[in-house]
Amino acid sequence: MMEDLDALSEIAQFLDAHTDAGRLYEFSGLIEQFCKKSSGGTRTTGRKRKNLKTLGDKMRGFERLVVPQPIDSYTTSRVLTMEYISGAKITKLNPLVRLDLDGPALAEQLF
Repeated sequence: MMEDLDALSEIAQFLDAHTDAGRLYEFSGLIEQFCKKSSGGTRTTGRKRKNLKTLGDKMRGFERLVVPQPIDSYTTSRVLTMEYISGAKITKLNPLVRLDLDGPALAEQLF
């Protein structure tokens, strides 16, 4: 996870410096806060739950990006239960299936 966050941090810094959306949303600050809260060992499920809700709220305006939300009625102090999001990693998709994706629209929202 930390490797993914490092990669996202580099992308966020680039976007903050070169795009209007980056200057407006300050993606690198969001990633930095998430990294601080995600590093350093085990976190309570309460904090993880809060982080999911915060990230989900920030990403709500992006229709192609989904952050699984916690299910409070199934979450305890030791178990964090999140909603199931159906899908597949893009790296696991057949190359022919990838041709049907609207890559530019997805990339625009991701970045």
